[in-house]
Amino acid sequence: MRLILVRRSDGEHEYAGMDRESPSRSAGVPADLVQRELALEDAPADQRLDLLIAWLQDYDGDDYELLALDDPPGPDWRLLGFDVGERTPRRWSALTHDQDFLSESQVNDWRQRRNRHGLLTTAEDAQRYLELYLESDDPDGGWGPDGWTDQPSWYGVVPVYRR
Repeated sequence: MRLILVRRSDGEHEYAGMDRESPSRSAGVPADLVQRELALEDAPADQRLDLLIAWLQDYDGDDYELLALDDPPGPDWRLLGFDVGERTPRRWSALTHDQDFLSESQVNDWRQRRNRHGLLTTAEDAQRYLELYLESDDPDGGWGPDGWTDQPSWYGVVPVYRR
């Protein structure tokens, strides 16, 4: 499980892919957010969720929202949809970078299949999208620590959850 913090804009969630910068690297973020984010990185992994939720309640729960990738942290988290991309710490999102490997007509077709959060609604669509990405001519798609592979295991379908 990986947690990401999303800043809201006009009441909508800016999912923008699992690979975007942290909030503290965005313009106009208050200094106390930067300090708290740095402190979270040093906190034990099993305490980060509780610390972040408490911080959101203290700070401004209407401006930020917590999302979970891969597995929901608890039963009160609901599935928003599916992203596709690297399941590495980098978390590169093929949905966010669709214009890098799809034709214009494919981009339009696949964007129509996304839900209001910008995610694919079904795991089946996400799996087909992953296959399309793996068939594309991405120059670094199969490069890993041990060289090139035609079936990179680090790409996959990533469920995205919200509390």
